[in-house]
Amino acid sequence: EKFKCAIILNPAVNIVHSWETSDIPEWAPGEILNKDTVFDINSEEVKKMYDMSPISMYKDKDVKTSILLMLGEKDRRVFWGAGLQYYNLLRKKGADIRLLTYPEGEHSLLGNPEMEFDVVIQTINFINEKLSA
Repeated sequence: EKFKCAIILNPAVNIVHSWETSDIPEWAPGEILNKDTVFDINSEEVKKMYDMSPISMYKDKDVKTSILLMLGEKDRRVFWGAGLQYYNLLRKKGADIRLLTYPEGEHSLLGNPEMEFDVVIQTINFINEKLSA
């Protein structure tokens, strides 16, 4: 309820999933567990990583902020399937969420002028729509 809208690009919404699929798997245990290894992780630590994930935190809460979620299908940092899972969870709960996927998009959603232009235009239109409502 603090924000009228949010634009989220390639979010790490499931930390366990990021740990398992990212090209930088050390990020997840480094951020959540303060560990510099990806191998010596026990089941309690896996649970902690999941419990610290947005997908876990919002499964039982209503999200009232309007969300524009943008996912790059070629993102090696944060697999876009986790973002899709988050989208489906929030949509099922009745959240005002809009999904845009970019087949050539990597983590930054940069590198392709047409895609970059679309990201900017979609962002401006979304903010204008939500702030004028």
